[in-house]
Amino acid sequence: MGGAQFNRLEGIHRGSNGAIDFVSTTGGEARRGQLWAYRPTGLDQGLLTLVYESPGSAALDSPDNICVTPRGGILLCEDDASRDGDTHALASGLLNVNRLIGMGPDGVPFEFAVNIANTTEFAGACFSPDGEILFVNIYGDGRPRSGMTCAIRGPWRAGPL
Repeated sequence: MGGAQFNRLEGIHRGSNGAIDFVSTTGGEARRGQLWAYRPTGLDQGLLTLVYESPGSAALDSPDNICVTPRGGILLCEDDASRDGDTHALASGLLNVNRLIGMGPDGVPFEFAVNIANTTEFAGACFSPDGEILFVNIYGDGRPRSGMTCAIRGPWRAGPL
């Protein structure tokens, strides 16, 4: 028997085959987040795998919510818990920018979207039942109309997600 230690578990997805994907928001050596996968292998047994560990904020900064896409890709909603003052060229004047990070079959993370409205997190990413529209929330900072739900159309079949 063994054990694994996790730090700040938040997002989780359970597939129809019993597979579970989850994030450790501040896990890993750089404390910028990890993606884990648990795959059942038999009665009361399974395999736990570290899928990805962020080496630093530029790659992935504090993943929180997780969404597995209809084609099996992964979207990670950042909750920039590191507060390391990171900026982004698309989010002029904002510090601690939050993004949606995608991960396709190759396991390499890529920037999918950037919150340019404010410094709050993306949350609750999910697809419409037909798999055509991605819905994701921008949490908001308490000011009127600072939070919102975005509806994003593909072409999902043309990319890694």
